[in-house]
Amino acid sequence: MACVIYINMGKNKPSFSYIIATYNDGKYLESTLDSLLSQGLGRNQLEVIIGNDASKDDTQQVINKFKKYSCVKTFTNETNQGCCVTRNKAHKLATKDFTALLDGDDLLVPGSVKKLQSFIAENNADLIIPRMDKFFEDGQQEIGSTWPENLDIARLNKFKGQDFFLNCKKSGVRMWTPISSRESLVKNNVTYREEDTNYCEDDIYSLQAYLASKNQFVFNEPYYLYRRRPGSRSTAISQEMIDKRLSIGEFVRGKMIPQNPSYTKFLGEMANSYQVWADKAVALIK
Repeated sequence: MACVIYINMGKNKPSFSYIIATYNDGKYLESTLDSLLSQGLGRNQLEVIIGNDASKDDTQQVINKFKKYSCVKTFTNETNQGCCVTRNKAHKLATKDFTALLDGDDLLVPGSVKKLQSFIAENNADLIIPRMDKFFEDGQQEIGSTWPENLDIARLNKFKGQDFFLNCKKSGVRMWTPISSRESLVKNNVTYREEDTNYCEDDIYSLQAYLASKNQFVFNEPYYLYRRRPGSRSTAISQEMIDKRLSIGEFVRGKMIPQNPSYTKFLGEMANSYQVWADKAVALIK
């Protein structure tokens, strides 16, 4: 188990609330928490909020090991309610400057959060799209980035608003769940749609967080390690996943574009990308 090391940091360093919604992740959760708690953040700079969504394995026993740390908050759902409900509950408990997500089977690169912290402070950022690398459970394949090589990060970070997101998308940056200032999330009532379960649960939340931000940046340091499990629901194409992506595209067109006219081009491209993905997926499963 990690030893939490606190370092005296400057007043301008942002603090982080890490939200972990977990269900039956007992096999991995201790390593996940170790990777977070050993980041070496300053005292009062880290808050870890763990929501156990009525796990049936030893997840709760693992969580109990970490309750001794003052930065750890926990709650347990009496019944399985899904990750969106669980994350919304955790968001209400968050008190730090920035909110970040960490799945119960993934890892953070050692020292990456301190680098992220300095980057945010230096740039006065209120939203970060961080790099995600994937690794494979069987250990037979090397870690690989989900972003293309030779990205012109300096160029991307000159853009703001719609132009930032359009250029990120054009450059091949995987625009997954961002690290957002809690103030912008609360002010704009950014929450998870609780009906979004099983597939694409982060998509609408992420788009809402993007629109709520004013000073966006890409962070291209090794940071997040995403575990690829054989047979994972998130990697297996199904009709349910296709229907979910199509419904998100319809939501973006019907609700988000009319409410956010200054982002019409970006949101339109995102909506179209769901249709393109669904068309390709249908051809694969025929």
